[in-house]
Amino acid sequence: MTIQLSGVTSMAARHILEELGRLFETQTGIKIAFTAMGGVEAARRLREGLPVDLAALAAPALDKLAQEGHLVPGARVDYARSDVALAVPVGAPHPPIDTAEAVRAAMLKAKRFAYSTGPSGDHVKALWERWGITPEMAARGLQAPPGVPVATLLAQGEADLGLQQLSELLGQPGIEILGPLPPDIELVTIFAAATGIHSQPPEAAARFLAFLTSDEAQEAVRRSGMQPIPQA
Repeated sequence: MTIQLSGVTSMAARHILEELGRLFETQTGIKIAFTAMGGVEAARRLREGLPVDLAALAAPALDKLAQEGHLVPGARVDYARSDVALAVPVGAPHPPIDTAEAVRAAMLKAKRFAYSTGPSGDHVKALWERWGITPEMAARGLQAPPGVPVATLLAQGEADLGLQQLSELLGQPGIEILGPLPPDIELVTIFAAATGIHSQPPEAAARFLAFLTSDEAQEAVRRSGMQPIPQA
């Protein structure tokens, strides 16, 4: 009898989780079907009792869900680090972004600035507060609806500058990636996975979590544009 696991993942990690699921199935014969959605939406649905074997989100979100009793405590496995990056539509000018002041100026110059929900969107709004430009940016900011990539808004001409996880921007048509934020304002997100409290059988989900630390899985993470987490 074929075992099939269900999982939920944020949009930022959907491509790498799909690949990792295929690699895991090849090795073990255990199938995994991940449903991708916005990280905020995924957390909400887990709190409402969504029965999944695995949850793959940003590490802080998993910790909070575990503390609330929606995931198995102590089951979290970190598998990737991801930078956020800035992008523009194809053919648009490339403003400098090598310093925090340059990024601030580029945001203020943009007619429309696109950003996502989740950790990267929260980081953007925190920067606006730090720089004292929240009123100006709130008027020109465009938050992508859950599940809609920032790249789509840029490619469709709805914004002329945008920020999202680099893994979400790579390979998207109609955009050009400027690069990650400079070190003094960078955001590095740790993506992780954990076992759902409804997982049946939990041993199969645990095997997938162990697989995430394998050399094969970590090489797949590199191909996705993320960085693997060094394993002890």
